[in-house]
Amino acid sequence: MVSKKELFGGIAILTFVIVSTINPNFGYSESSSQSEPITHTLTTLLDTAEQENIEVNSWHTYTREVVDKEASERDVQNWLNEMSRDYPQLDWKEDPNWNEDHGIKRIGKNEDASTGMQERMTLVAYQPSPNSSTYTAYVLVEQEHTNALNENQIGQQIEMIDEAIYPWQTPENTYLRIEGEAKVAEGDSVTDQAEELLNAYDGNHIEQLSESTFASISAHSSNLPKTGLTTNGEDMNLQIAVRQEGRGLGGETNVTIGTPIITTEY
Repeated sequence: MVSKKELFGGIAILTFVIVSTINPNFGYSESSSQSEPITHTLTTLLDTAEQENIEVNSWHTYTREVVDKEASERDVQNWLNEMSRDYPQLDWKEDPNWNEDHGIKRIGKNEDASTGMQERMTLVAYQPSPNSSTYTAYVLVEQEHTNALNENQIGQQIEMIDEAIYPWQTPENTYLRIEGEAKVAEGDSVTDQAEELLNAYDGNHIEQLSESTFASISAHSSNLPKTGLTTNGEDMNLQIAVRQEGRGLGGETNVTIGTPIITTEY
């Protein structure tokens, strides 16, 4: 069973989505066929939240993709050099805390204060064991947008993602999350609000946690693509969490809505 802590904890910055040209040795192909489900999912999350009067103040995407499980040292160096060369807008640095005896981690970052966008790409290659002659290589692509968005800005963001998404991003390897604030009607509880959001997304319960100031629901929504993640034998593709600010009924709540992922794998 997947815990709520695994599903909602531990991610601070999420997926930088751009078209990728990877070393052919690593098996990537150029195709935009995967962009539609990712863009559609984020659009569904944002549009439904807006309809439910949630003031969205951030959205996040996060993807992890294994590039090669048996890469040679030359393959790894070619890949690292090509990625750094292809994305000069990122400030590339080696991670000094990484264990260089068995691999390498290179991180590229970029932040645009005018748009509230933070971008981060992490390239990792490591030897599974000290005696291994090959490397496992993977890429983490992350983006966080932290400025509050009005309807027009949300549309612009969706267009950007639709034009620039990785061909290998799928509902199975990409986590999407939006966060915002909402007013709660006098007399309603956080559980009531979570239930209303679940209905808005046409979701069906899988698991639920309800406390006096916090409620979370794991669910399946027919409006969202399958994730391949199952809980209690059911496909889980939606998580909703509502936390109340202050005390008593009514007032404001912090709302988190996302597609679930097991963050401990990342």
